Amino acid sequence: MPFTAIEKILMNHSVTPLDKVSPGDFVVARIDFTGGHEGDAKHPIVEPPGIEILEVFDPKKTGIFLSHHFCIPQSDAAAQNYQNMREWAAKLGVRVFDFGTGIMHMQIMEQGIAYPGALCSVGDSHSTAYGAVGAMGTGGGYLEIWLTGKNWYRVPPTHKYIIEGKTRDGIYPRDVIQYIIGKVGMAASVYKAIEWDGAYIHSLPVPLRFPFTVMTVELGGKTSFIRPDEITLEWLKGRVKKPFQVVESDPDAKFEKIFNFDASEVTEPQVATPPNPEHTKPISEVLGTPVNQVTIGGCTGSSIYDMREAAKVLKGREVKIRTLVIPGTREVMRQCGAEGLLQTFADSGANVFPSFCGTCQTHCLGQLARGETQMHCGPRNLTGRQAEGAFAFLGSPATCAATAIEGAIADPRNYL
Repeated sequence: MPFTAIEKILMNHSVTPLDKVSPGDFVVARIDFTGGHEGDAKHPIVEPPGIEILEVFDPKKTGIFLSHHFCIPQSDAAAQNYQNMREWAAKLGVRVFDFGTGIMHMQIMEQGIAYPGALCSVGDSHSTAYGAVGAMGTGGGYLEIWLTGKNWYRVPPTHKYIIEGKTRDGIYPRDVIQYIIGKVGMAASVYKAIEWDGAYIHSLPVPLRFPFTVMTVELGGKTSFIRPDEITLEWLKGRVKKPFQVVESDPDAKFEKIFNFDASEVTEPQVATPPNPEHTKPISEVLGTPVNQVTIGGCTGSSIYDMREAAKVLKGREVKIRTLVIPGTREVMRQCGAEGLLQTFADSGANVFPSFCGTCQTHCLGQLARGETQMHCGPRNLTGRQAEGAFAFLGSPATCAATAIEGAIADPRNYL
């Protein structure tokens, strides 16, 4: 009987041996890694009405990431929360990925914590990210998973999104995923596994696959998957410290629905307008829209490849509005330094910050005031993620850089 990759991963991790599963079945599965960030994990650890967890199933398979709401100097309560989480982790032997180490999802892949065939249940909806390395990742609770190392799943049907072709000059993976969300809508794959495939996907370096697997949840998806290829395995060399087995869908596996796209169909950079990523428009329809702030960063726009493209646009030019540049992880920050990108950003008048999630949500450096707008390259622009009455647009790192130069939404192709 043929199976999809996600079905195989759930079967391989089932507490009860299984020789088959079907969509809709329930599986209790062993977890390879779990964890959370300071925005969510505080509740079951140290903050009422949470219940403090006095032990975890395996400290080496559990992590705390202080990456989402980095540095809130006006909040004594937040500072106390950080201290409480560090002390709790030290007591139980749980590793803390502290300020400046970077975005949780990117670190989990960079450091080989997620790997082909792994099952990771991490407390954040964008944990779908780990499909970029052939793992199954989902958002998950804390108490039962951290105590037992197990979680239950309803086996999701799988939707396959096939992207062929090549992009035009000035069009990036971030534009392609934004285009797809705009076309099919945010409810296209609710509680489905999304398998990304096609020549375009498999031509991309691993970090440029992140926008597709991260933003799977913006299509309603439960989890994501990209078949590991030579690019994947080469990128993982030296990162994964344990043996693993590549999992992939059988040739005749059943997919509930198949979507087909050609990357060359994306003829312009794409911009998501308020109030959510589904409201995507070609850049020609929003050119000149005033913007108060630009952030180049976030889990779908802060890899070294993204930083290089933003630097190309900014090199030799000056920004007109406040601009935050936030490399996604310390590894990316080091690469930016080695390649002279940090100097380019500084020369342009942009402000470079330590690695964290950036201005995608509230409680962060760069918080907007009422009535302000920003352009950023994170995955979400939902109403309420910034101050009341503030709004966000989404675009590629290059589009963000061009917008910073003009002080209004601008086409990056004019600067490449």
